[in-house]
Amino acid sequence: GQIKRDKPLPPITDEEKPFALPVGWEWVRVGDVVELLNGYAFKSEWFKPAGVRLLRNVNISHGHVDWSVPVMLDAIAAKSYEQFALRAGDIVLSLDRPIISTGLKYAVIRDSDLPCLLLQRVARLTACACLSSEFLQLWLKSDLFVGTIDPGRSNGVPHISTKQVAGLAFALPPLAEQSRIVTRVEALMRLCDALVAKGQLEAAQHAQLVSTLLGTLIASTTPEELAANWQRVAQHFDLLLDRPEAIDALEQTLLQLAVRGLLVPQDPTDEPASALLQKIRAEKDRLIATGQIKRDKPLPPITDEE
Repeated sequence: GQIKRDKPLPPITDEEKPFALPVGWEWVRVGDVVELLNGYAFKSEWFKPAGVRLLRNVNISHGHVDWSVPVMLDAIAAKSYEQFALRAGDIVLSLDRPIISTGLKYAVIRDSDLPCLLLQRVARLTACACLSSEFLQLWLKSDLFVGTIDPGRSNGVPHISTKQVAGLAFALPPLAEQSRIVTRVEALMRLCDALVAKGQLEAAQHAQLVSTLLGTLIASTTPEELAANWQRVAQHFDLLLDRPEAIDALEQTLLQLAVRGLLVPQDPTDEPASALLQKIRAEKDRLIATGQIKRDKPLPPITDEE
C-alpha cells in the first residue's frame, strides 16, 4: 500500500528509438523506472511571511534551487502536507518553461534547501532501484530526448505534464555500467571545465596584449611616431588579429588615428582649415541674407580641457 498500481504504459515503437542500444541495455518508458509526483496546488491565501518554503518552478535554476524569491506556507499547516515534503537528493523538474539549452529544467535538493514543500507545476522524480540518480541527471541535461517533448501552452506559458515525461522513451543501461558512465562523464566534464578556464585565461591575456599594443598607436603624436609603433603591431599581426573583438578594437583605433590626422603626412601646400572656415562663414552669410537659413547663435570657444 505504499504506492498505487500504475497504468501499463504502451510498448515503445521503432520510431521512438533514436539509436541502436549497446548489448545489455533496454528501452523503457521513463514511468517504468521513475516515480513522478506532481506538486500540490497550495492556495495563495495560505502563504505567510514566515514558515516552510514552497518550491516553485521559478526557484529552479541550472541544477540547483534559487531561493531569492521565496514563498512560505504556515509551519503548522505544512504538517498536513508531508507527502509533498522534499528530501536532500530529490530531483525536481519544472513543468512550466521546462526546456533550456542544456536539457530539461531541473534541480537537485540540498540540505540547505530544507525544509520545503512541492508546489504545483513542479514534479519530483524518484528513481527506482534499477536507475541511479546521477545517470537520471545526465539524461535530464542531455538534449537527446528533449526534442521529443512537445510543450503545450497555458496562459501563454510553455508547459509539460508528468504524463508526457512518464511516456518518454529511455535507454536503460545495466546498473554497473550506469556508474561507469557517470564516473567517465564527470572526468570529461572536468576536462571541459579546464579547457574553458584555459580559454578564458588566454582570452584575458590576448585582450591585454591587444590593448597594450593598440594603446601605443593611440599614444602616437606624429605620423612618424605612429609608423614606428605600427612596426611592433605588424610583427605580431596574425597573433593579435585572430579574434573578432581584436579586429573591432583595431577598427576603432584606426578611426581615432584617422580623425586625429595621424594616418597620412601633412602637406604644407594644403589650404589650411582656417581658410576653409572663412569660406564656410561667407557661404552661411550669403544663405542668411537670401533667407534660406536663419542666423545661428554663436557657440562658445573650445577650451583646452575639451
